[in-house]
Amino acid sequence: MSRNHPLSSQPAVQEADLLDYAEILYGDATIPSLPINQAREIAQAAETKKTITVYERASQLELLSRLESAYALTSPMPQDVLGRFGLVQKRCDMPNNTFRDVLIYRAGYHMTRLDRLFIEKLRESAKRVLPE
Repeated sequence: MSRNHPLSSQPAVQEADLLDYAEILYGDATIPSLPINQAREIAQAAETKKTITVYERASQLELLSRLESAYALTSPMPQDVLGRFGLVQKRCDMPNNTFRDVLIYRAGYHMTRLDRLFIEKLRESAKRVLPE
């Protein structure tokens, strides 16, 4: 959210705190394997919210910096990116929601030394970005 957002001074926000504000969504949120009835439920719930959908990350960041009453639920971002766009990052408690990053690879694949190094560097980067 913008550093000028009404909730920006709070150390953390609750899901209910965001209801009055527009959410800027990145347009990659579809889950192809989701059963149609669950997809329909999610779509109906989303219709009741104020949303703006973008298909490019820089557009999302630019809108967040210009719309002081908007927010986005995203992966943690490096501080230099937040600073460049005048944004702040807040922890948001969302009961019953779990977000998880996964690495998918072929069954039986044996990781190379370079693969393991990549994963190690990824974890180090995540520790620097994720607020504890």
